Amino acid sequence: MSFVLPQALRESKQDEISQIHRQIDSLSATPPAKLAGQDRDAVAQIIEQTTTAMGMIDEAQRRKQCVFVTGRGLDAVLPHAQAARTLARLFVLQAYHSCTNNQIDLAEPAITRTLRMSRDIGPRGPMICQLVMFAIDAYVFDVLQQLLLARDDLTPQQLDRLLAALIQHERERFDPCSEGIRMDYVLQGDMLSMLQQGTLSASATQRYLNGIPTELVNYDLEWSELNRLYSLALAHFQRPYHEVINDDPVKAALDELRAKSKKSLAEAKTRGKPLDVPIATMFLMPKVSILRKAAARNEARLHGAQALITIRRYQVVHRRNPPTLDAAVRETEMRTIPTDPYSGQPLRYALIDDRPTVYSVGSDQRDDGGRLDWKYGFQPGDFLFRIGH
Repeated sequence: MSFVLPQALRESKQDEISQIHRQIDSLSATPPAKLAGQDRDAVAQIIEQTTTAMGMIDEAQRRKQCVFVTGRGLDAVLPHAQAARTLARLFVLQAYHSCTNNQIDLAEPAITRTLRMSRDIGPRGPMICQLVMFAIDAYVFDVLQQLLLARDDLTPQQLDRLLAALIQHERERFDPCSEGIRMDYVLQGDMLSMLQQGTLSASATQRYLNGIPTELVNYDLEWSELNRLYSLALAHFQRPYHEVINDDPVKAALDELRAKSKKSLAEAKTRGKPLDVPIATMFLMPKVSILRKAAARNEARLHGAQALITIRRYQVVHRRNPPTLDAAVRETEMRTIPTDPYSGQPLRYALIDDRPTVYSVGSDQRDDGGRLDWKYGFQPGDFLFRIGH
């Protein structure tokens, strides 16, 4: 946000900018329905204070592509990703402000702006950037599901535009898994090259090798295993998620190397010869399964949001719930029901207490009829998508 100000004013305004950031974070963490009167006034003030910044972002997004200048090391800071999350939190407040002031049309550009920012983080972004992209998407999906679609004054045209924005988002974004893995490969390769050339700082060398002497590192083996592990990850990501949901070839390969490493390290220290395991690669290799799991949840949520928009449109046009999800989807540009990444089949639909429920079978790949909610990390069940709270 400091870039909105002339250089001469940035330092004097830094405290004010930091205060705005804190307010955005605090207010966006409160569910819209629980915002008190004074909070609503604070939201209105923040919207007014950030109008210039939003205008600059809109101007930048008129370009077909945006390029963020970032570092290339594993320890590089990612200010664009951090700022994008703040923008996503501001979007929540913008949507709330639009709805409470009956200015629903103002929420639409906020959605397209936020989704575009999400897409612009992906290219050349390591895994962490892809995960931030998913987090930004989640803000949009939550606002759509809990706030916008629950309104009584929506028109078919507004819903068509919301659906078009989500379809465009899916069509134009980079594949997050492949992009994240490729960039992490570049970062890890750079780090390994610096280690090999002796240009890495002593503290970083100590940290990345976990105290193992550099003379024991077998660089030929490091490069060979680095290529093998990332090739395994890319090949795994090329397959449909529902087919490989319980497989993790990279973890299996790393577990095998770790089982071998203790004995190898002891022998290498005794004989003074290079290790026969890629110790640096083992320490630096990210948990790629985290990205794959997050990508599946993101895809399910995106498709669930698309399906809910078609249902809401059907309700607006026909004044009743659709008998099937297919009936709702056929009246929109989607034409076909979006896919459930956990089953490879269309998302499912149920009317429960006369309330439309779209659902994915979730990570256990079991159909519970939309009646058992999947609590991630705690309880298996279906991944449910409903309009409202």
